[in-house]
Amino acid sequence: MEEIREDAYVDVEFILGNDNYKVKHSLYDNSLISFELNDQLISGKIINYSSYEKKYFVQKADQTKAYLIYKYHDCLKKSSGFPDINALIIMMTNVMFFTEERKFIFWDEYLTKNIISKYFMDPQQYLLYEKAQQLVKKCDSNLRLKTYEMSFIKKYLGGVPTATSVPRESKYSLEDLNEAKRRVENYEKEISFYEKELARIEAEKIENRIQYENINRQISEVEKIWYKSIFPDQYQSSFNRYVPIILDNKCPFCGNQHDFHIKVDRCFFCNSELAVKKDINLNELEIKRKNLEIGRQKIEATFRTLNSEYLKKKQAYTDVKKLNNEAQSKFIEIKDEFSARDNAEYDKWKKLELEKEELTVELENAIENERKMACEMDIHISVIFNEYARVFTKYASSFFGENNVVKLELVGNKEERLFKFVLNGKSRKSFFDLSESQRIFVDLSFRLSLLEFFHNNSYFICETPDSTLDILFEDNAVKTFDNYIRTQNMLFLSANARNSNLINKLLNIYSVSHQNYNIVNLIELSSLAVANKEAFDSLEIYKFFK
Repeated sequence: MEEIREDAYVDVEFILGNDNYKVKHSLYDNSLISFELNDQLISGKIINYSSYEKKYFVQKADQTKAYLIYKYHDCLKKSSGFPDINALIIMMTNVMFFTEERKFIFWDEYLTKNIISKYFMDPQQYLLYEKAQQLVKKCDSNLRLKTYEMSFIKKYLGGVPTATSVPRESKYSLEDLNEAKRRVENYEKEISFYEKELARIEAEKIENRIQYENINRQISEVEKIWYKSIFPDQYQSSFNRYVPIILDNKCPFCGNQHDFHIKVDRCFFCNSELAVKKDINLNELEIKRKNLEIGRQKIEATFRTLNSEYLKKKQAYTDVKKLNNEAQSKFIEIKDEFSARDNAEYDKWKKLELEKEELTVELENAIENERKMACEMDIHISVIFNEYARVFTKYASSFFGENNVVKLELVGNKEERLFKFVLNGKSRKSFFDLSESQRIFVDLSFRLSLLEFFHNNSYFICETPDSTLDILFEDNAVKTFDNYIRTQNMLFLSANARNSNLINKLLNIYSVSHQNYNIVNLIELSSLAVANKEAFDSLEIYKFFK
């Protein structure tokens, strides 16, 4: 926008799966204004994305279902076939876009596994496998902790405890132990209560601040309309500059708190009378402004109440925590002395040995289950992988050329990585094993082959890598992109205002065969470029505009 406009928006129409979408987004406050699914208008509460994300992460899912953004995401999820909207977002941002950032996903273990779980196998099956892996780690951790605990006790006692028939005296009774335990349990209930209350108040404070920002914006909008209607532009521009801080009752010059009493016909700074347009009816605006101001005062009062309540409960929470620590110490003291009677150390040691045996069996079962699932996953992936690797090789070979042998291998569960790229018989374990041009097009081959193999009529957006492309690879790079286009896909290339051999050669292919291509000349939208138009006359791409 050349100047900020509140009514600025963008319309987007697209097809996802078998569904047609018409979506309108605000360019002013980044909100979803409306969307149609198969020509049916979907209704819902409108909110900007920032506010929605705050609600999405602090509230339960059921509390966000009324919002239009939630309904939009839910429809996208169903149309795409992905298990959740976040999976779709990851796919679009990490596969379909190759930006100036040059983020390589082929060597990114987390992203690769995430993509494989969405494409090469049933997502639920992969989720179960991940849970099996997590269970192995959990069991292993529990066994290590138990072993450490036994080692500590053994060191403390000077050896493995043995059974003894000699009882030990204790100054505490069983009633003392039970009472100390009850006291700890009561304090922990109080701590849990205060933690929930503090979380609730914090969430209400966040919502209150959102409401406060919204009503401030509404007041500012009313003020702008008001003063723009009745005062000369010179005064209006000055008022607009200082109105945000004035609305917060602060001096716009020194920043100190100040209670402004603004009158319509008086200057907010010097209080002198202004040349007000007498024929303007301000009653409606005045009523709206006062109602909004009253609303803001109520919101502020609510925030002060919430803040006061938060501080009181925070102090109470701190006090209970302190009392609980003291009670815990006393309980441990009584428990340690009370349990020292008879064969307490020996009995405890035997119990630990039994627990360790159970944890060992649990770990062995978890490892066996994880291995079984890993083998099943390797078999399932390998069925699809062989066909997929053929498509990947097509793209990689078109870039590296006929004199080089490229291969994609399935590593499976043997290493952290699931795929391995092999060039002329040598495994390239990281992108450091390749030149800059090679690593870019290995990654692009991975992306393009995913889109071609698993989708029909897909599209790919790429920041043209010609500035880092070796001249030896230019023709091969053109072949790589041409392969993608010829399989009924759409390619978007962006480039700076410079001669690009890659783009020119690609355009030549389609201009000679009279096939469709479009060029968006963004230079025409740049005031700087228009003023220096002669600087672009030498661009070879200009011949394709004719």
